[in-house]
Amino acid sequence: MIYNIGHLLIYTYHVTMSGSLNSLDDAFVPNIDDIDNEINGPSRKSSLIWDYVNCKDPSHPGVPVCKSCGYVFSIKSGNSSIERHLSRKHRIVIQKVRKQTTLKFKCKDPWPKKEQSERDDTVVTWIISDQQPFSVVENEKFINMMYVFDPRYKVPDCHQIKDKVVDEFDKCCLNIHYDILKIPGKVSFTVDMWTSTLSSEAYLGLTIHYIDENWTLRRFLLDIIPFKTRHTGINMATAISDVLNEFDLVGKTLALTTDNESAMLVCGQKLSEEFERALDDNYFFSHYAAQHIFLILQLNKEWR
Repeated sequence: MIYNIGHLLIYTYHVTMSGSLNSLDDAFVPNIDDIDNEINGPSRKSSLIWDYVNCKDPSHPGVPVCKSCGYVFSIKSGNSSIERHLSRKHRIVIQKVRKQTTLKFKCKDPWPKKEQSERDDTVVTWIISDQQPFSVVENEKFINMMYVFDPRYKVPDCHQIKDKVVDEFDKCCLNIHYDILKIPGKVSFTVDMWTSTLSSEAYLGLTIHYIDENWTLRRFLLDIIPFKTRHTGINMATAISDVLNEFDLVGKTLALTTDNESAMLVCGQKLSEEFERALDDNYFFSHYAAQHIFLILQLNKEWR
């Protein structure tokens, strides 16, 4: 799943799912593997993870490389993404030692735990939906503003906020799994790859389409996969296959639709071969005829 807390590319899934599913084109749960740890201090090199990572590999100078398996991280990878790799792939758990953040809170009569938690959740929802950095809660102006609005509310520090955002992500994942289990029949997917104009990073979007128990067509953005490897059809097929296996959707998949880019065609053909071999069932891969029609109309307009 996509969960880039570094840039906070996460939206609250249960909020979008609670209403009409027709609006889920913008709902996604981004990859927890790509959290940029912006709050671990001025230098990440002081973390214990650097006992397991080499930044002086001659083949990848200045880029973190796992000493155990040779995995090459992005130069923008934060501590948390490396820690999760070590934990998942090598069962290495890094013990964190956090410095206590000292804030000048003015509240003298803080809310009880229940009321405090309700207000914390509201702040977390705002940070997620507005893509704010965790450090915003330690901004003096922000703290003063909260004090004016609610003198009894004690603003959490950035570490507490990060933990709450991760908890929210975990709940969103469970909600997605639960909603997928309720799908009565087959599902189809549309796939698209694009590059951010701001960061030049590539992302692969995977949208699920299905008919619910009331015969209503539904869709939502299942995942956005940050692409740090070459944009080959094989790599795309592997990334999509991983997501489908994560949500146990391989057996339910009926069709995949892509654009006409050559790598996408290879991706679709590769997945088609894998699914037909694994399931001994019919699987349909198509690419957009609409793109051909659009190009023909554009050429026709130029010829006039």
